[in-house]
Amino acid sequence: MTTTLPAVVLTCQKHVPIAEHMIETYGRLWPGHPLRFRIPDGTAARPMAARHPGLVEVVPTDEGEGRGRFRAAVLGLLAGLDDDAWVWWCIDDKYPLWIDLPVARAAVDAALRHAGPEVCGLSIVKARSLAALRDTDPLELGGRRWLRRRDYKQIWLHQLLRVKVLRTLFGGFPEVIAAAKQMDELHRRATLPDDQRLYAISRNALVLGESTSGGRLLKGCAEGLRRGRGIPEGFEIDDRDVVIGRRPGLLPRLQAAVGLADW
Repeated sequence: MTTTLPAVVLTCQKHVPIAEHMIETYGRLWPGHPLRFRIPDGTAARPMAARHPGLVEVVPTDEGEGRGRFRAAVLGLLAGLDDDAWVWWCIDDKYPLWIDLPVARAAVDAALRHAGPEVCGLSIVKARSLAALRDTDPLELGGRRWLRRRDYKQIWLHQLLRVKVLRTLFGGFPEVIAAAKQMDELHRRATLPDDQRLYAISRNALVLGESTSGGRLLKGCAEGLRRGRGIPEGFEIDDRDVVIGRRPGLLPRLQAAVGLADW
């Protein structure tokens, strides 16, 4: 796959090591992936980008070193990108545990080459909580069946989105948000425009781990950081894991044993 796909990373300066863990995990699980990660500029971001030349781009935003300016950070990361362009949306609080590579590659190809203008989002995560969002308007694209979503639920999962989806959502957020958790309530209250159709795959192809909970590093992310540059300062560790998605064909007991339990 030769096409480069911008990957928009919502992160802050304190969490740059967590974002780097996510980026490196994609490299291990998806060799030769097309993603080029865009992260907000800052003192922690620049040395991280220098360690990954050609893979990570530091983008000046109005977020700077300020706290709670998630809206400015995301809109800045989208600067210069066309509304109808596709990006891989990947917040730092999630990282891949397993990827069905043929499906992931086919989804990127389908989005970039075959999706109609009304198709604005493709998620290869079929999380359990999406079952209630099934619509009577499925999509056949790239040899896969996709289920239409009715709203922004699961927008924090890693997925393919057109730029206008993020511009619309974050453009409606307050300029300053006291805590990241408040964005959960904000996105639940937001109305998804009728002309921005979001879809989730009908058979799961991506399992995600959560990086933090309540500001504490979760077990899997902490272990990954230890194997790399170590636990960053200012983080405590929570001896739990939160896993999103199920690996098809793997028995539940074995799935739990390898850290891929249902969510």
